[in-house]
Amino acid sequence: QKYTWPSVTEAEESLLFCEPIRSQVQGLAFDSFRAELSRYLDYRSDVRSSYFYIGNHICRLTQNLVTFVRSHIEVRFPFWDYALFEFLYSLPASLRGHQVLYRAVMQRQTPRLAYIPYDHDEFLPTTQPLIRGMHALSVKLRRRFNRHLWPIFPERHTLYADYENYLRGELRSWAEDILFDRRTAERGIFNPAFLRSLMARHLSGLEQWTIGKIAPVITYEMMLRRFCD
Repeated sequence: QKYTWPSVTEAEESLLFCEPIRSQVQGLAFDSFRAELSRYLDYRSDVRSSYFYIGNHICRLTQNLVTFVRSHIEVRFPFWDYALFEFLYSLPASLRGHQVLYRAVMQRQTPRLAYIPYDHDEFLPTTQPLIRGMHALSVKLRRRFNRHLWPIFPERHTLYADYENYLRGELRSWAEDILFDRRTAERGIFNPAFLRSLMARHLSGLEQWTIGKIAPVITYEMMLRRFCD
């Protein structure tokens, strides 16, 4: 999963909810998703997913992204420029989604950034093949040296938040206090036994992206406590 986490499967959905909630909500999420997708079927096949992403994720979550700092609240708007969008979606899909395009733009407009490694793989986003290749070789050699001989080169952590491990560490007790709390069980919405099994699966670390199954439950319960209790 490159951009998001998978949520509960249909089989897990039948175990997540208690009756009569289970019978009332069974299949509604898929029906709603299919109805929303139908609005985009008349667009070109190479732009449907992008339009869906803009119309849902961006407009609902990040278009009016609010940042809280100690002195003020900042509301940030993305660069909605019609000329830019028309240019981007006039490009072939194979080029529009390829890193070569982004590297070329970065190399031309902000060349200094092209020589700062990506945080996720430490490779350079430059379009200069010799420089990129030599740097990539040095990165691979350092990794192999650390793995097979002696870990003398520092391992840099990604700048992206480690959502998958938060609930396995310092936030574990906070999450369990919400999931296994008496108030959560007494609502009769979520099956306590399944919540415990879901948390156990997450803590085992044997599955990827289980946070996408737990986070919505925690969020919904927190919303109920904030606005309904």
